[in-house]
Amino acid sequence: LTDHADTIGYVTVGVIAFRYLIEGHVNNKNPYYLAFLSPKHLNEQSSYFRLANWFFKGLIYLFFVVSFLGTTWHIWAALVILMTPTVLKVVKDKFPNSTALFQILPVGIPAMVIMTLFGKGFSAYLDSLDLDPATASRTIFVLASLPGLTLGLFKLFGRQPKSGDVRWYRRPSQTAIYRTGGIALLATYAALTLGFVG
Repeated sequence: LTDHADTIGYVTVGVIAFRYLIEGHVNNKNPYYLAFLSPKHLNEQSSYFRLANWFFKGLIYLFFVVSFLGTTWHIWAALVILMTPTVLKVVKDKFPNSTALFQILPVGIPAMVIMTLFGKGFSAYLDSLDLDPATASRTIFVLASLPGLTLGLFKLFGRQPKSGDVRWYRRPSQTAIYRTGGIALLATYAALTLGFVG
């Protein structure tokens, strides 16, 4: 993988770009396509399936993390941090909803770009900390999961827009910004992936 990292990166960028071009074309030809992929109303998931989903997610996480960090309290703390937003989603309707927060929170490619840039900065900050060398990697692993927890909790309170509204860049008046901005963000994410930025 290391020897062919650049090639893998180029292929990945090409496949992602091709996928978005095809999806954009299909959506223009068939407006019901996105409505099918993102229905407004979903059937409630059975509690048994939800619990099974959480169990297998945690099991896969532990399978990989224990291989690198061993069985320490750090991996259990990180597991709790990572699963907290997922578990709270079950009762998200009991939390107040902020339409302003919904408009601010990034999703899709904007979220990937912002989280990647933030992750690089946060990683640099963690590297500057004076941590015990014996447990530094484990401590950093726990701290690195905090940004994801924060974003996940914010999404619980910014769940949906005002009735009849969409995200600000999906409004008809923002069509030009949506199209040009999407290409620019995709190019930015590609540059981040390939190491040209950051």
